[in-house]
Amino acid sequence: MMRWGRVGALGLGALSVGCHDAGLEELEQRLLAWRADAVAPAVKEVSAAPTLAPESYRFVDSSGPFSTGESEGEGGGMEAGGPSGSTARPPLEQVALEALTLVGTLSASGAAWALVRTPEGTVHRLGVGSRLGRHRGRIVAISGAAVHLVERRPDGNGGWIERDVTLELDD
Repeated sequence: MMRWGRVGALGLGALSVGCHDAGLEELEQRLLAWRADAVAPAVKEVSAAPTLAPESYRFVDSSGPFSTGESEGEGGGMEAGGPSGSTARPPLEQVALEALTLVGTLSASGAAWALVRTPEGTVHRLGVGSRLGRHRGRIVAISGAAVHLVERRPDGNGGWIERDVTLELDD
């Protein structure tokens, strides 16, 4: 029995020597050369973040931090539900409503028109939906002797108040 054990061990040894491949050593040498030639990616150094001085904001002394430079009393501002803060406003939106004078009303083909005079003496013909006054008043109705508007004014708390205004004919 011992004899068969020796024969088996010799057979296994011969088989394991036959499995050895000389090409593996060459492959390992190539891999080592590639790893040595591989360049690590360049790491870019990040500069430190700039230090900014804190700014204080006193809402009593100035306009809103996000305003376009117009005062809120002139209809500027972008708060929710408020008028849009367009920079180029039509001429009639640059004049206070109290300075405008209703000089007459017209009615033609079912459409009503109001004739409004500016302090400079220019007369404008306006229809329902037209805007006038610094608080973006919108004409909602025109009757025989009056123009009814809705203005949106800031309420001082970041919101807006709608106010009904009537512009009447002067006697």
